[in-house]
Amino acid sequence: MTPGCPVVGIVTDGATTAPVANAMVRGWFATTGVSDADVGFQWQEDVRTNAKGEFRFEGAPEGVVKFLAFHEDYYDFWDDRTLVRGVENRVDLVLKRGVVVAGVVRDSVTRRPIEGVEVSVSSILPIGRRFATTDAEGRFRAPGLEAGPALFN
Repeated sequence: MTPGCPVVGIVTDGATTAPVANAMVRGWFATTGVSDADVGFQWQEDVRTNAKGEFRFEGAPEGVVKFLAFHEDYYDFWDDRTLVRGVENRVDLVLKRGVVVAGVVRDSVTRRPIEGVEVSVSSILPIGRRFATTDAEGRFRAPGLEAGPALFN
């Protein structure tokens, strides 16, 4: 068995350079075989950052790997990095704080708040979609969205 590529990195806040604790970092890699139905090696792994924003993957594949970082207060980030076997690969990721969308869901006839409604908010692309459930007063809060036009469902 061939050993994988070790990857270390840190996730930081783009405005303050402070480490982002408890961010989810996903490494993802897939190869396509000779035909569309023939898929080669696939790898996906999720890790969480520690209090210092640090993360580590022990056995990522060699080649171009997509890294995604998620945290509820930031909008999602992804980047492709080329990993090399035999060295410790450094992948630092910088997140930008997102905006918070908050509101109240009301019955269109009675105007009373509705509890338990799942609200989906996303940018024009469905990447970075956030979900929130209304409370007893019909309120919801969806953090970590990119500023700009949004879709509500």
